[in-house]
Amino acid sequence: MNEKTLRLLILEDSRYDAEFAVRQLEKDGFEVEYSVVDTEKSFREALNTNPDLIFADYSLPGFNCPRALLIHQEISPDIPMILISGTIGEERAAECIRLGAVDCVLKDNLVRLGSAVRRALDEAEQRRERTNTERRLRESEEKYRLTVENSSDGICIVQDGRMVFLNSRISELLGFSRGSGIDKPFIDYLHSDEQQRVIAEYEEFSKGLTDRQKMETTLISSEGREIIVGLSISVTTHEGRRAGLVYIRDITERKKMEDALRKSEAQKQALLDGSPDMIVLLDRKLKVIWGNRAALNMNPDSIGQFCYRAFPGVENSCRGCSIIKAIGTGENETGVMHQKAVAGTEALQ
Repeated sequence: MNEKTLRLLILEDSRYDAEFAVRQLEKDGFEVEYSVVDTEKSFREALNTNPDLIFADYSLPGFNCPRALLIHQEISPDIPMILISGTIGEERAAECIRLGAVDCVLKDNLVRLGSAVRRALDEAEQRRERTNTERRLRESEEKYRLTVENSSDGICIVQDGRMVFLNSRISELLGFSRGSGIDKPFIDYLHSDEQQRVIAEYEEFSKGLTDRQKMETTLISSEGREIIVGLSISVTTHEGRRAGLVYIRDITERKKMEDALRKSEAQKQALLDGSPDMIVLLDRKLKVIWGNRAALNMNPDSIGQFCYRAFPGVENSCRGCSIIKAIGTGENETGVMHQKAVAGTEALQ
C-alpha cells in the first residue's frame, strides 16, 4: 500500500476510545483524518463520503456492528471494515467476519492495529485491481464479440480441417442456421475444382510452414450457390493447439464487375483496332501514350515519342496543330496532317 493520509470513519460511542485507536495508528506511521459517528443515520451519511477504512465498535445504544455491516455491504462494500471492540465472544466475532468485516481487533490489544489496517488496505487495493481487471476483460470480450458478430466478413476458426468457431456472417454466406456449422469440415463447402489446391495450401499452414496465407477460391453454399471469396488465414490457438483464424470476404460481385470490365475493354480495343483510321492518345506534352493497330502499323515505336516526331517525322509541332488548339480551348478541333508516304519524303507543313 502507498502511504498517504488515511481517511478513517469510526463508528464508536466513546470519543476517548476512538481517539486512542487513532493515536495507535499514528504511532504506527499513519497520517489520519477521521470522523466519529454513533448512530445509524450519521453512519449512512458518512459512508457516502467514501472513506478509506471503517472502524466499528460491536455495540452502541440502539445500533450494533452486525447491523452496521449490513448497511456497509449495501452502500459501500468495497471499503474495508474492521471490528474494534472490548470483550467479544468468538461466536459474535465470527458472525461479523461472515457479514463482511475483514478483521477483529480487541481494544486491549491495539498493538496489532497497524498491521491489521495495512493488510486490510492492501487486500482492498488488490480486490479493486481484480475488479478493474475483470471489468476490462468483460468489456474487451464484449467488444470482441460485437466486432466479430457484426463483421461484414465471415470469421471462423478451423482446426484439424473442421470449423470449431464461426460468426453469424459465415452462417449467412453458407446458408445454414447459426451454430449448425460447428464441427463441420471446411472442405465440404469448397468447390470441387478448388479442393485439392486449397487443401495442399492449408496443409502447409497446419504444419507450421507458413504463418499467414491469402488466397481466392470458390465456396458452395448449402443451397448450391457459388460464392467467390478471398480467404485470409492467420495463426491462432484453440483449446491450447494451433488453429487457423480464417477471414472470408465475399468478392463475387467484384469479380463479376472485373470480368465485365475486361470484356468491355476487350470489345473497345477490338473496335478501335478494327478502325482503318489511326487513333492515338496523347498527353498534354503531345507524347503518344496509346495507339490503335493502324497507328502502330504506321510506326511500331510511336509509344513514348512526341506525335510530330512519331508520325510526320519533324522536330517541332506542326504549324496550326489542331491538338494544341483543342488542349487550349477545350473544344473539338479539326486539322490536316501530312504523313510521309514514302521513306525520305519531306513532311509538308
